[in-house]
Amino acid sequence: MMAKRCAGARQGFTLVEMLVALTLTAIIGAAITALFVSQERSFDTQTKLQSARDVTRGARNLITSELRMLDRDSGVIAASAEALQLRVPFAMGVVCGQATGVVVNLLPVDSAMLAYAAYGGYAVRDFGTGRYQYVTKNAEPASASAALCITNQVDTVAGGRTVQVSPAIAAARGAPVLLWQIVRYHFAPSLALPGRRALYREVPALNLDEEILAPFADSAHFEFYVDGSNTPVTSTPADLKRLTGIELVLDALSERPQPNGTFPLVRLRTAVFFKNRRS
Repeated sequence: MMAKRCAGARQGFTLVEMLVALTLTAIIGAAITALFVSQERSFDTQTKLQSARDVTRGARNLITSELRMLDRDSGVIAASAEALQLRVPFAMGVVCGQATGVVVNLLPVDSAMLAYAAYGGYAVRDFGTGRYQYVTKNAEPASASAALCITNQVDTVAGGRTVQVSPAIAAARGAPVLLWQIVRYHFAPSLALPGRRALYREVPALNLDEEILAPFADSAHFEFYVDGSNTPVTSTPADLKRLTGIELVLDALSERPQPNGTFPLVRLRTAVFFKNRRS
């Protein structure tokens, strides 16, 4: 009986069986490892591309929000492929009448916007031509009484405020008014990412030149639509009043390189056309 039990007992794995099992385990392990590595690389690449997309979208949203507020004739005061200098409105209202300056009732404005604005002057729309006349300030806006608005039957807005701007010009009662500041966008070497390129927003009157987004490729620049042309050009027209729109070429890079040392690039082009432009 003992001999029969020993003869029928399991003798264990043979060397060949163990080698086959180890080989299969190695093959499966290598496949799983390759799958994980591939997924990790794909995720890393997508993360880098998303980072570059965030740069392009952030830049587009910021610049277009101010470009869309520009006056069609005098909003752009200097331009090149590398920089735009703009008269950007930050408050608007209507003319109540004349005192020592022009009395204006302003619509409500966000307090943070007013706090960070550098008043450069005002502009009044001429009802006859439909164009704005720009006036450079000789003093900051001063608080004024709304009595003149009431006397001249100009409606005031709850939450707004009445100010006097100077120097005074002939302005029709009820004419729209813009308060503007000088803002400059330009590409320059990044301070946050040495050796890379960034987009800056400068407010010269505040001595503020802020790096807002980086990094950009060397190909990022501004282009221009002139006299209603459907094709943008890189050269700036001598007469900036011929501008009908700005093309933003926002080629952005990821902050981190690929394993081969290159940086993922996302190209974005968007155009902003000035509305209600008269020929």
